[in-house]
Amino acid sequence: MSEQSKGRYFTWKTKQGSKRLLALFICLILLCSFFARLVQTDFGAIKVEQITIDARGAELTAELYYPAGTTSKNLYPGIVITHGGGCTFMSSRIWAEELARRDFVVLNGSAYGAGMSAQPTYDENDQGVEGLNGDLTPMGLIDAKNFLSSLTFVDSTRIGMAGHSMGSRRTGYAAVMDCGYFTLNDRLVNILYHDFGLTLTETEIYEDAYTLAEQYLNADQLEHFNDLAAAATEDYNSELQAICLIGGDAPVVNQMQTVQVAGFDVLRNCQVNMGLLNGDFDTSYYDFNTRDTTKESWHTGTEDVVLETWYSINDETATSEQLGQLYGTSSGDNEALSAALDNKSMRILIRNNETHSKNFYSNDTTSDLVKYFEQALQYNRGDLSDSSTVPLDASNLTWMWRALFNLIAMLSMFGMLISLASLIFKSDKYAECVVEAGAAQDKPKVFHRTRYWIFNAITVVLSFCVIYLTNKNGFTLYNPGPALPLGRTATLTVYFLLALTIMSLILLAAYMLFNKKDNGTLGLRELNIAIAPRKALKCIFAAFLLLCAAYGSLMVIEYLFAQDYRGWMTVFSDMKGEYWVIGLRYVVFIFPMYLIMGAAINFTVRNDIPQWKDTLITVITNSLGIWICCLINILLAKTSYDGTLFSSFICSYQFLLCVPLTVYISRKLYNMTKNIWTGAALNAFVIVWSMMCALGINDVYYGQTWISNFLNI
Repeated sequence: MSEQSKGRYFTWKTKQGSKRLLALFICLILLCSFFARLVQTDFGAIKVEQITIDARGAELTAELYYPAGTTSKNLYPGIVITHGGGCTFMSSRIWAEELARRDFVVLNGSAYGAGMSAQPTYDENDQGVEGLNGDLTPMGLIDAKNFLSSLTFVDSTRIGMAGHSMGSRRTGYAAVMDCGYFTLNDRLVNILYHDFGLTLTETEIYEDAYTLAEQYLNADQLEHFNDLAAAATEDYNSELQAICLIGGDAPVVNQMQTVQVAGFDVLRNCQVNMGLLNGDFDTSYYDFNTRDTTKESWHTGTEDVVLETWYSINDETATSEQLGQLYGTSSGDNEALSAALDNKSMRILIRNNETHSKNFYSNDTTSDLVKYFEQALQYNRGDLSDSSTVPLDASNLTWMWRALFNLIAMLSMFGMLISLASLIFKSDKYAECVVEAGAAQDKPKVFHRTRYWIFNAITVVLSFCVIYLTNKNGFTLYNPGPALPLGRTATLTVYFLLALTIMSLILLAAYMLFNKKDNGTLGLRELNIAIAPRKALKCIFAAFLLLCAAYGSLMVIEYLFAQDYRGWMTVFSDMKGEYWVIGLRYVVFIFPMYLIMGAAINFTVRNDIPQWKDTLITVITNSLGIWICCLINILLAKTSYDGTLFSSFICSYQFLLCVPLTVYISRKLYNMTKNIWTGAALNAFVIVWSMMCALGINDVYYGQTWISNFLNI
């Protein structure tokens, strides 16, 4: 009977079936990446370029979005977008796509040291080799803004900037450096004071500088003042017009500072229109509207800042005025809002029903961001003041389709790896790595049915405890060092894997104890942990070949369609040369953990049910505790949120997908080879790849190396 008639046309149990599955998954990868590119470019209406900027001896990589057919005679507002910690520009392309659909020119870049961006010896704030605080420096944002302003089709007087989380802090710092705290009139008054030596009263510094000039200067001086004032005005207009801080409060830019105007100390806010966009369940920022510092800088007195409301602030009189709601007021017909925007005195606080990391994977946040910049830059497919302009509604979003295609492509990539593994271990060169039938005894029935399900329940409980403790303590119990330099988000991953390893050791001890009691052996022989060194090395090398195949497929879809593999916070993207060297250190550190976890996962293979059902039960059992913890966290946040979360998943949402994927790889490759070496090695490789490509090195100064410079990547 043929394979087709048996319903086994696609199967990993035969070479032909594996080849067919390999072809199927490759086709899915290419097709999904093609459709993702269609969505990203709005079916060709938007041109998206991969670009590299080098302003200070280090590459800053980015995507540039602008309307297809743009020429030097066009003039569009521009927006610089940046990501948060533990991310690259691939995470923030959601916002870039949607803003570009409104005819904004968008530069979506990876910060210095993130993704494929290098680290300069000194950045815009002279941070780098002599010290780096990633929260208090632009990390390439000013260089990106200057590049965007230089484009002939970008209106340099209408430049915005937005960043998420750590990127919001960097955005705020970039605004402080670019815009400062002097109003335009302050600057002109200071010209009179410093360049012409005028002594003014404290009352006069609030008067119009041009009126003062006409009152005190002679004709020649007035002409010179007008030239200086014109240059100062041009500089003022070329500075950032508006910023949006997503998932952050950026305290540097949100606090008034004392500056001197004509010798008098005055309090001023940063001279930029500013919006803050946070989630209701963002534990650090949910109370921003009630803080005394906010009420002071927004000049609301004792009143809390009203959400979703446009404010015009006046530092001279320490007052503010509400100008309408975010979705109910347009600067196109509201003169007060338009004037506030022109004076860079607009403020707004936007909140939606999201958590911190959900903000960069959210329809609500994306719609709010689009609406904010529509008003802040007074543009959406044309000037809002132009009656012929037909704005694209903020709720009209397509990014989720691109994200879905990226996810399917990523899952297909893992299907491709399993297919390749099947072919590798069916080849003559790797046949010795597979335990042949009869070479080892069949696995004894370790547990009777009740005990089996009890241990499954224990696994769920333990994994629940692991993710809970990780989210509670992960940032504090492990500190990066020279050998393992990745920080923050990587810290959480390392702690999580350590905790899972301890959990696995506990389960293994219990499994062996009962197996010894029931069968007289510890039950480890069937896992083939102690295979010959040569075979173990071949298994590890096979995993390395699979990693090369995965990365090679990524290069293909990046070259053809500028896409990567991702599902929200689970990411597989390209890496710089030195990151592979750093990643190898993490592989050496993590590989033994996956050997232990692989032993625990595959100790209880059942022979009395179909293999697919046994694999499904194993994946669900090892993932369910993490899923339940996340669900409880969400439900409690929705029903009884008091500013804290039951278990903050800010940096651990990737575990929701990574855990089932790695458990599946471990089980599937064990079933193919009857040893745990290849599965453990492949899991170590892919986890480190995902961690390295998402993080880069931007929490600490690492600098550039000979490897990346030599390889030109």
